[in-house]
Amino acid sequence: MKFRLVFFALLFVVLSACGKKTDPVPLDTFKIPVPVVESIISLTEKGVTFNNNSNYSLLIEKADIVDDCVQDFKRVAVVKQKSLFDDTNVKKGEGYVYKLYNIDENLEIASKEAVKKIVYNQPVRVKNIKESIMSEKYLHLEIDFSDEIGYYEIYLNSKLLKKSKQNSVDIVFEDRDTNSIEIVPFDKYFNKGTIFRKNYISYSKFRLDDIKNIKVIKRESDYIVSWDSVTGASGYIVYIIEENEKRKLFEVVENFAIIPSKDICKIAVSAFNSYVENNAVEITLCGK
Repeated sequence: MKFRLVFFALLFVVLSACGKKTDPVPLDTFKIPVPVVESIISLTEKGVTFNNNSNYSLLIEKADIVDDCVQDFKRVAVVKQKSLFDDTNVKKGEGYVYKLYNIDENLEIASKEAVKKIVYNQPVRVKNIKESIMSEKYLHLEIDFSDEIGYYEIYLNSKLLKKSKQNSVDIVFEDRDTNSIEIVPFDKYFNKGTIFRKNYISYSKFRLDDIKNIKVIKRESDYIVSWDSVTGASGYIVYIIEENEKRKLFEVVENFAIIPSKDICKIAVSAFNSYVENNAVEITLCGK
């Protein structure tokens, strides 16, 4: 009986010593997000660029593709948080497979792998574009690319219009002040190229009426020239006309200007805003 009591006393001590004083989370319950390949990898003139914008380090492994067979993977780099890495050891037209892992170097754990197969090519871009604005509503584009393309996507105001391989495209603008165009090319290996962007302003919405009701007051050494305010104008430009040539004198915000009478006989005034300038109205001062 005495031996049995001693045995249970020792067993209690052992169990107490091995008992958990805290409740730590096992490492296998941590979930590190898998790298999002599309936001990390891009092809550049230098090679393959990795943009690690996450809060984890990025482990990169790489394998060459030879005769359609993936070779052994080798570690390329560990990219710190908020850092870039360029893999310049690539050749145009050759294939590679990358494995990416987010890793927590303090806990020494990693995410599941993200895999990306690429055939390297320098990014294709819009080399030349010829525009024909058929009207305020219609735009015709002739597009040349820097290299052979697989296809391109064209967006109007952030909405996909079409995918095409044709070098010409017709676009119908939406009824708004500005229409934005994006052309996203993909090369023959279907790598995303450099995005072309341009805004097209509907100038008809900003057209200004001609200047009217011009009045001239002659004083001893100058003229006061006034006119009706033009709706939508942010200012007015005063030109001097000499030998049928127009030269800018100055700009004014108000709808009048003071013109020195010496050596100035004829002027012109136009209204303008951020987008357009209307036709300048000529005003003869001599003999007033």
